[in-house]
Amino acid sequence: MKTKTITKTDFLEAAHAKQTILPAIRELKRIGNREISNNSYTAKVIGRAVSCLEAHIKDADRVFKKAADDFEAAGGNELLKRVAGRTLAIPGEITLHERTAELLRQAHDYRLKELKNSGFSEKQIATIEPFPAEELAGHAEAIEALEIEQSKLNQFLESAPAHELTYLSGTSFEACLQMEAA
Repeated sequence: MKTKTITKTDFLEAAHAKQTILPAIRELKRIGNREISNNSYTAKVIGRAVSCLEAHIKDADRVFKKAADDFEAAGGNELLKRVAGRTLAIPGEITLHERTAELLRQAHDYRLKELKNSGFSEKQIATIEPFPAEELAGHAEAIEALEIEQSKLNQFLESAPAHELTYLSGTSFEACLQMEAA
């Protein structure tokens, strides 16, 4: 049975609950018999309230542990370093694809001009030097895929401290998710 993935919202709610509840528990525990005039019923109610609030603290601690375990199972700080490195490398790869596509267009235009100057007809030129549509489309698809990956990696990094691993789906780090699921 697969357990629920801890989201940033879950993590922040657990942190808020713990920050709010811990001071209340401390204050309730400070109430002694003298303050409640040795009333055993009130003492029991306060004891039950403390127990109930401590259960919420344990729930928050389970959320923190699950988030930490999930993060470590996926590679922990080493994964963060690799994701950050990949995030920094993607803009260069996008620029490379953009520049390569631009050079393809320029080379095609240059060859067209040369063929026209050599006296070839439009029909002959179209057969000799076809437009590199497939290559340009391949670069456009690669750029789009890199931009999507960049977005997902940024979302993963922004989901700290919980580091929602689901954002790595469809990226070069998808293998980390498969290892965690196994």
